[in-house]
Amino acid sequence: MTDTAQIVEKYINHTNCHVFLTGKAGTGKTTLLKKIIETTHKNAIVTAPTGIAALNAGGVTLHSQFSLPFGAFLPEDRSFFPSENVKIETASTLIRQLKISDIKRKIIRQAELIIIDEVSMLRADLLDAIDLVLRVVRRTRKPFGGAQMLFIGDLFQLPPVVKDEEWEVLKNFYKSPFFFDAKVFQDALPVHIELETIYRQSDEKFTNLLNNIRFNSVTDDDVNLLNRYYQPDAMPGSEDGYIILTTHNHIADRVNQRELSKLETSERTYVADVHGEFPEQFYPNERSLTLKTGAQVMFLKNDISGNKQYYNGKIGKVHRLYENSITIKCEDGSYVEAERYEWKNVRFELNPDTNEIEEKVLGFFTQFPLKLAWAITIHKSQGLTFEKAIIDVKNVFAAGQSYVALSRLKSLSGLVLSAPFSKEGVENNQNILDFDSGKKSKHEIEHNLNNESARFLHAFILDSYDFSNLVKSWEEHVNSYSKNKQNSAKQKELKWAKEQLSQLLEAAETANKFRNRANEIASAKPLNYKLLQERLHAAENYFEPILKNVIYIYRSSVLQ
Repeated sequence: MTDTAQIVEKYINHTNCHVFLTGKAGTGKTTLLKKIIETTHKNAIVTAPTGIAALNAGGVTLHSQFSLPFGAFLPEDRSFFPSENVKIETASTLIRQLKISDIKRKIIRQAELIIIDEVSMLRADLLDAIDLVLRVVRRTRKPFGGAQMLFIGDLFQLPPVVKDEEWEVLKNFYKSPFFFDAKVFQDALPVHIELETIYRQSDEKFTNLLNNIRFNSVTDDDVNLLNRYYQPDAMPGSEDGYIILTTHNHIADRVNQRELSKLETSERTYVADVHGEFPEQFYPNERSLTLKTGAQVMFLKNDISGNKQYYNGKIGKVHRLYENSITIKCEDGSYVEAERYEWKNVRFELNPDTNEIEEKVLGFFTQFPLKLAWAITIHKSQGLTFEKAIIDVKNVFAAGQSYVALSRLKSLSGLVLSAPFSKEGVENNQNILDFDSGKKSKHEIEHNLNNESARFLHAFILDSYDFSNLVKSWEEHVNSYSKNKQNSAKQKELKWAKEQLSQLLEAAETANKFRNRANEIASAKPLNYKLLQERLHAAENYFEPILKNVIYIYRSSVLQ
């Protein structure tokens, strides 16, 4: 793992700073995301702007997790005159219509870390809506309700989708639709950390060219270099292993069905097994997958067996079709037995015993992790790696599409352009370039990490020995003894409940004294870690038996 990746992990686990984790295509953002999810000690929620992105990240959609309506959100309650085709929410209407189940409220309140993957597609107004929901549900005015946010994605790739009529309204409130222009960042700027080691490409000439496209610095030499790979009317052949990257779904579907129909070989249709709750719009593959021997296919998942026989985006040919397996012949001559893969649709729940956020599986989608791969859209290629590709950029309609398409390749040797490359239409938004230029140096990021780690430790200690919420819960419990003693078995225990509360109040008073002492030690410079550790160990030995007794008895009484 790189030093930068380790710094990101330390920011997540040792501070409460918001983090924007970015990096060029192929720098390992997805790998680091999975490592953080697996190892963080914090209660974490994983989300993404779209269903497929959420599924790939092992999380849920933003709209589902935060019960957000679809449409634009205005950060201010003031008059506006939208078109009748635009649905607009304001702070007042959003709060008034907010319907969040008790389970989700508990999860949101207990979340310490909220991860948003594929943040390039997240709109500024949606992020402000999420901020509002977090503040309301967590009952605080702190940005994001006091939760730590981790934003992951490459802003130079696919942008957020905003309808023209929506932007006519939103432009009066936002500088741009990108997430970093959300109003919440006026009070809560994230630490901007970029992974720089590229694992996908090793060709310096190619990486320099990609950088020039990324930063709107394309030269005539770059154009000339790319156009050496122009081959008009190029189509994938039967044995060459090329995949077409195109701009629209209907083009990719037409190519795939045309090439499949050319094969006069045995055919088999595999129907996915769908159990439980798994909405059709979240399907990660075709419900009904028709393949033929000789069909060009692409793997949709990495090999989870540990053998690394295939990866997400690897191309091969169907060699044999069986009922429970499919043999794929790869370009290197090896054969892989593909078996059905089980995708899970999850939601987050709070474990009442541990108070930790856990995944609950709602449904399963089981299908072979393969799809026809003579062609695929640039949008769906994001995150994939190809040895060879025919790239159709003549119909590029969004900034970043050319970059996404070209950066899927390992090297220029695998490139074919079906139309001449032009500088027109590939420019990235100036707002992105301005935001990117504001990132701090590695030295500044590391210095800030040391300061924020000390601040986090300080706050964590004080919070750990703040018993006010526990006292409040017990006071509410005591006040619930309101019935006549003769008619209520519970009422007969009022004396016991008051004794428990009295014991807790005494412990809370002692805890406040300890917090004052811990505050003195933690505020001293230099910090005496040995003394602080001794005091914390002594406090743990003193308070743990008291709290275990009170909390256990309280939970038992509530459950009864």
